[in-house]
Amino acid sequence: MTEEEIVNGCKRGNVNCQRLLYNNYYYFVMSICLRYSNSYEEAQDYVQEIMIKVFKNLVNYRFTGNFLGWIRTVSVNYMLNVVRDSNRPKNYAETIVIDENIDKEIVIEDADVPMTEIMKMIQELPSDFRTVFNLIVIDEYSYQEVAEMLNQNPSLLRIHLFRAKKILKSKIEAYLKDENDKLNNSKEIKSANISSPIK
Repeated sequence: MTEEEIVNGCKRGNVNCQRLLYNNYYYFVMSICLRYSNSYEEAQDYVQEIMIKVFKNLVNYRFTGNFLGWIRTVSVNYMLNVVRDSNRPKNYAETIVIDENIDKEIVIEDADVPMTEIMKMIQELPSDFRTVFNLIVIDEYSYQEVAEMLNQNPSLLRIHLFRAKKILKSKIEAYLKDENDKLNNSKEIKSANISSPIK
């Protein structure tokens, strides 16, 4: 079945089409939820809520744009509402601390780090930093768009993104060092075993 046939079937209440749509986009929605959540279990709950929202709002989808992009928008908007509801109101004017290195780009080098580990690192970021990192770096919204979404000062967003990258870079470097140490220890053990005399 084509994507359009599946969507139209869902609009008519066809259970098979609903199952297909759910299965086809479950992992895509999960990947978004994981980036904005504190745990896998929490993300699973959000996926269910988002898929319910997707089915309820399918009647509004007119095939005028990419369907995957539409689901992405529904998912990100839902997670932003979760973030807004979970964060206490703050006086952001008082929380802006000027960092003299803020304009210095932090480059996270391409590294052989499993995606599951990257997801964990993102989840471990402070909520404000994680949200800004996801929206700007991964979901590719502009600073101005994110400022309007979160009702925040663009200067604060730049600070949050800078610090999020700084934390992630540190975590990646620590992970790579740990993996390298494990590899070296393993080589030393093998070498010791080979050189040990047979009794």
